Amino acid sequence: MIIQHTVTRRSDAYTYFFCRNRQQGTCSASYINVAVAERAVERYYTTVSRPQLAKALSTADSVDATDIDTALTPVQIYESCTNDERRFLNHVLFRRLYLADNRITDHEPPDRDAPTRASHTGPISHDTLRD
Repeated sequence: MIIQHTVTRRSDAYTYFFCRNRQQGTCSASYINVAVAERAVERYYTTVSRPQLAKALSTADSVDATDIDTALTPVQIYESCTNDERRFLNHVLFRRLYLADNRITDHEPPDRDAPTRASHTGPISHDTLRD
């Protein structure tokens, strides 16, 4: 998926994802508004278990999984993160997310042997993760 930011003649701004193969005419998938995709990812976090989250975070050098507030669910943690922290969590939990009909239908876990693509440069805020 490619992200595109478009501003209309009336100065209305839209940001959306579209399939890279659409440019070659080999994909008919519709454009997906970024806000719709983000809500789908938030809903998908309800399927992530605490052990999955802790295991994924244990592979990240900048986060101590023991700092996670045990009272929060993975979706609550995700919702309270900054955009950079959300990007980081998505990278450590998922290699790919599959979006169809405005919902995540499946995912691929990250390849633990490959170098991480996560670009978060510091720890996730302790206010977010710690009690």
